[in-house]
Amino acid sequence: MSLIILTSAIVSSITGALWTLFSAWLLEKQKNSFTTQIEKLSKTLEYKNHISSIQFEKEFEIYQNLWAFLLPMRLSVLNLRPMLDSYNPSESKEERQRKRLKKFYESIRAFRDCIESSRPFMDIIVYNRCVDVLKKSNAESIEYEVHDPKEQGIEYWNSQKNNHKEIENSIEEACEAIRNRLSNVIIIN
Repeated sequence: MSLIILTSAIVSSITGALWTLFSAWLLEKQKNSFTTQIEKLSKTLEYKNHISSIQFEKEFEIYQNLWAFLLPMRLSVLNLRPMLDSYNPSESKEERQRKRLKKFYESIRAFRDCIESSRPFMDIIVYNRCVDVLKKSNAESIEYEVHDPKEQGIEYWNSQKNNHKEIENSIEEACEAIRNRLSNVIIIN
């Protein structure tokens, strides 16, 4: 009987030791796998955020140009339907509308051309935010051209207020995307 107990104890000890070794081996293997994955991800992240100083200068120049075109476009779209309007009384409504739209189209065309000519060199998030500004600004210009404040009354001005808010938010999102891009880039020499 004691031989059975002794044999059982030895087998249990050997099994426990083998299980401990197997568990340690399995944990080490998993740890090595995770370490390899982390290193790969880290290299990928470094690659994506590390750019040459030449590329950074080019991107920075593009973002400066974008902002320089965005500001006049912003003013021209918000001035299509200002809440408080001042104008020459001898000027007809159609003349006033034509002048405002001309100024808007000139500024939005310049902004759009800047975006599209720089597209391959821009961060995709910045590009998408700028396109969103274009879309919302174009929608406002269409409403200005098509709708009459006398016919729509308060709805016309509520729409103007909502559009202006959306445009301002889109511009702020574009600005934030540019800031994020510039702050998350690491320049390598």
